This record gives sequence, structure tokens and C-alpha cells, in this order.
Amino acid sequence: MKHHPFALTVLVAALCGAALPAHAAPAAGQVEQLSGFVLAARAGGAVKVLAARSTVEQGDTLSTEPATYMRVALAGGGEALLGPDTRLRLQAGKLVLLQGQVRMTAAPGVPLELEAGDNRLTATAATFDVSFVPDPGAAVAQRAYARAAMAALAGPVTDVATEAALWQVAQLVAPSPGPGFRPSGLHVFVQDGMLNLTNQAGSMSFNAGQFGYTPSPIRLPVIVPINPFVMLTLPPTFTATGGSSPNTGTGIGNKSSAVDCEVR
Repeated sequence: MKHHPFALTVLVAALCGAALPAHAAPAAGQVEQLSGFVLAARAGGAVKVLAARSTVEQGDTLSTEPATYMRVALAGGGEALLGPDTRLRLQAGKLVLLQGQVRMTAAPGVPLELEAGDNRLTATAATFDVSFVPDPGAAVAQRAYARAAMAALAGPVTDVATEAALWQVAQLVAPSPGPGFRPSGLHVFVQDGMLNLTNQAGSMSFNAGQFGYTPSPIRLPVIVPINPFVMLTLPPTFTATGGSSPNTGTGIGNKSSAVDCEVR
């Protein structure tokens, strides 16, 4: 039998490389408490089932199921509490709410930034609830903006005309109100501290006890009356101070005793 040392070397190296764990992204936080089934989709495509004390990484997209809640202690300080049917992406320096409800707590002296549908929320030493329902016409509106920008190269296009055209396009694809219908847009409620909301139309600050709303990133945020829709109500089993298992560690990087299941 003829041996091929080079081929054997390549094969051994490949097998050894496959046995090595994938390079982990920087830690973004740690799961402190959860009730129900929660997944973390890695930036590379792997999917991980989360448990108490699981570490979540930058680039992860966290997804909760119906009637599921999860509390995450953020690595930089503060925390994110996810409600049911929520998707939250953890990125370097900010969080991105793709849909659903979250309660954010910004630690004193640690700025917290949250994006939702081209709206940017910033706060320091504040607690606020956010509900985001994506507009089904947002993608169409963005394409209309791109076409308007191209048309501006050949001739003038006024902001008023552009906004009117986008509004008409959005109405064509907007869902009809019905049972369980929730208005699209971004809803906020400040429990304490102050929250700043900025989008393409401008900026607005909200103080403790105030509710805010914007239907789209091209509409100026406004203060609205009491809106129970945005307030995140926790089930009795999901306490405000306790976790589903005690966290006796001293930091995000501590070794977890929970078993994580990851599918690549």
C-alpha cells in the first residue's frame, strides 16, 4: 500500500480543526431568568437553546415564544427584559429590537442605545418599556425613498411630495383592523429617568410617566395619553428580583452550570 504523507497530514489537520470549538464572539450578557422556550441565533447561523446563566454573545438574535419572558443582564451594565413573541439582536454598543416588547434598564453612567425600525432610543439611568410592531409597508416605503433620491438627480423632489407618496404606498399594503390588531410603529413608556427618541423627522425627549409614539421613522415622535398596550406585564411566576435559578457568580464570564444545546 502506497502512503501519501502530505495527504495524511492535511487529513489529520482537518480532523483536528473540526474538533476545535468555534471562535466565540465577545459576551454581550447573561441570561438571569427565563420562563418558556428561548432561542439565540448566532451570526454564523448556529442556533442555541438558552437556559438560566447562559451567556449570549454580540451578534446573537434572541427570540421568545408566546407566553415566554426572559431577563438578560447586559455585559456593559443594565438589563433587557424580553416579552412574548419578541426578537432582539445584540450588537456591539447597541441593541436592535426587530419586533415585540422589551423593558430596558440603563445603569447610571452607562449610556444605553436601542434601535427599532430606524428609530433610535438613548437613555442613561432610566427604565422604559418599548413595543415595536414593524410596518408591513416599511420595505416598500424604503424603496420609494430610494427611487425619490434617484429622481432628485434628474429634477427637484420636495419633501412634502415624497412623504405624501410614501404615505399612499404604506396605506395600500397596511393591514385592515380586526381582532387582535395592534397599530404598527414604536410605542414607549418611561417608568423612571428620561428617554430620548430620534428618527429621520427629529427628536423628542420623554420623562418619567410619559408615553410616546411614532407610526414610522419619517414621523416626529409625540407624547400620547396613557397607552396600556406598551406596558409590559409580567406573570406572577416571573418575579422582578428573582431568577429561575440563583446567580451566585460575580460576572458575565463565570462558568455556567446550565446545559446549553447548540445546533450548527
